[in-house]
Amino acid sequence: MSDKKKDKDKKKKKKSVLEAEILSFMQKSMKTALDLALDDLFKDWK
Repeated sequence: MSDKKKDKDKKKKKKSVLEAEILSFMQKSMKTALDLALDDLFKDWK
């Protein structure tokens, strides 16, 4: 395997790990925001 291909694979792997972390963070943030919004809605509804 050439060095360029190894470097490209490393960059791709780092990018995919970073993307996974970002998506995980976004999902947690969206869940929290949605939970708070629903709580607020139901509080007003009661």
